[in-house]
Amino acid sequence: MAFSKITLALVITGAVFCSFLLFSKTENKILLKEYKCKPEDRLNDMCIEIYSPVCGHRPGLQCFTTPCNHETYPNSCFACSDTDVVSYTMGQCTILD
Repeated sequence: MAFSKITLALVITGAVFCSFLLFSKTENKILLKEYKCKPEDRLNDMCIEIYSPVCGHRPGLQCFTTPCNHETYPNSCFACSDTDVVSYTMGQCTILD
């Protein structure tokens, strides 16, 4: 009988751990969702000064000395105002090309 309780405890612990890993991966995908800059986003004459950093993606640039395809902008308005930026993700850039 003791063996059954230990086995059950291990199965429950494993299920909880796997659920945590699955939730963590899902949460990261939500945080790393890529938002496309739309044509109307580029028409801004000015942007609001609220700091909510985004990582702008500029795939068409050719880098000569350092990685330059990602840049942190104060918010999505500033990112999409840059004509080289095609999309962005929430948060500061952490990706090195």
